[in-house]
Amino acid sequence: MNTHQLLKIQSVDRLTPSAVAISFELPSALAADYAFKAGQYLSLEAKIDGEVVRRSYSLCSAPHENVLKVGVKKVQKGLFSSFANDVLKVGDSLGVAPPEGRFVYVPQGKDKEVLLVAAGSGITPVLSILKTILEKQRSSAVRLIYGNKTPEEVLFKVEIDALEKAYADRFKVIWVYSQSNEADSLFGRIDESVINFVLNQHD
Repeated sequence: MNTHQLLKIQSVDRLTPSAVAISFELPSALAADYAFKAGQYLSLEAKIDGEVVRRSYSLCSAPHENVLKVGVKKVQKGLFSSFANDVLKVGDSLGVAPPEGRFVYVPQGKDKEVLLVAAGSGITPVLSILKTILEKQRSSAVRLIYGNKTPEEVLFKVEIDALEKAYADRFKVIWVYSQSNEADSLFGRIDESVINFVLNQHD
């Protein structure tokens, strides 16, 4: 049984030269079937060059935002990711299956300090979790370690900067770049020493 419903694309936002965020229109009749938890993913289906292709992408939106949005980074020889970045436009439709996945975060309602770690396109489910914590756990403090090669490759930079400004009292980003020395950031890859360094900061 094909569980993919055709959903119309509401927006295609360019994140970097090789990545986009795609939002879908969701009819009210399907809202209950497509309710999701922070960290889950969508299976997308498209017919590309006569072939039915399916790929899974994590939701970068948070449940309280009431929108289905995924981030797609173009990979070398990636059939679906190239199609998403180079061909898809507002008004097109894709097959979309209901959300799945066990890498989820359920708000506890308790104050806590949270450390999130992501690299590259791995930020996508973490962004959903981050926004959920900031919205639903109003007294929790969050630090995000986010690693990339260079600033130009950062996904969701504008949104993350806006969140850090809006929640300046309890959200801080630690930028890590492996191929670029930048002010107010760490150089190298995320490893145990980087995590220990961040854990020992008390600003």
